Formats: sequence, C-alpha cells, structure tokens
Amino acid sequence: MYDKLQKLTNQAGPAGGYWQERILAELHFCAGMSSAQQHRFDRQLERAVDFLESYLSREGSITRSAALEAEEMLSKLSQPAKSYRIVC
Repeated sequence: MYDKLQKLTNQAGPAGGYWQERILAELHFCAGMSSAQQHRFDRQLERAVDFLESYLSREGSITRSAALEAEEMLSKLSQPAKSYRIVC
C-alpha cells in the first residue's frame, strides 16, 4: 500500500492544485499513523489510494469531488488522527 501511495504521489505531480495537495497530505499522514499502529488502517487507506489512482488515470488530475470522496473513505480515521499532537 505504501508503494501505491508513493506511485500516486509521483503520478499526480507538483501542479495539482489545492485539493490534490490536501488529499495527498492527508493520505501520507494517515499512512504514518497506520504504520505507527501496526498497520491498523491500511485497508481504508488502500481503498482511497486505489480510488484516486483510478480517478487520476481516467481524468488526468485529482479534483475537489474526487478528494472529497476519498476523504469520505477515510472518515473513520478522523478520531484516531485527532488524538495525535503535531509538534513543528
């Protein structure tokens, strides 16, 4: 799954706009969170990554609607994600 996420990030490229950057950042955060919790969320992540990978190959970019649909797939990760404190 982590290789798929990196491939998606590479395919999406740097000029994808706000929604693409947003969902990719969320996916990378969730991947780190899943890894830290014995890969507990890998299945949900893989589903969202597969969806976006397919969408990107069909449409050429990740749009607002695609990002929001992927976020919905990750909605069960919201509570665990909010339990983290990010120190910059």
